[in-house]
Amino acid sequence: MDTNQERLFIVLFFTTSLAFLVTGAFILLRENSIKKRGVKTNATIVKRIGNLTVEYETSQGLMRVSSIYSIKPTLHSYEVGDVVDVLYDKNRPRRFIIEGYKTPFIIGALFMFLGVVFLFDGVQAILSGF
Repeated sequence: MDTNQERLFIVLFFTTSLAFLVTGAFILLRENSIKKRGVKTNATIVKRIGNLTVEYETSQGLMRVSSIYSIKPTLHSYEVGDVVDVLYDKNRPRRFIIEGYKTPFIIGALFMFLGVVFLFDGVQAILSGF
């Protein structure tokens, strides 16, 4: 491997690592922020295939919002018309989390884990001289 390929390899590993770490941290911090400061309310499931869509009342009116996390019908027993507890960001009421729903945490932790793995592999490759 020549010097330019080695540099590209190093940049690729560290860029990928950084992207995973930043994305994971963003997901976890966002969820934690809504958990700490969010306004609790009830929401009605209005669509469950693909991205779950809910409706809930805020001080700014009725919100109809789809989750950014896909919910597989086989993993959750949500049905159209079900009422769930949600927390939403009072400053950005379209941002919400469903209480007890673990997917955002799992995705954030997975991204952080992958970031650490890529970082570790990149450092290990550099130290071993490729």
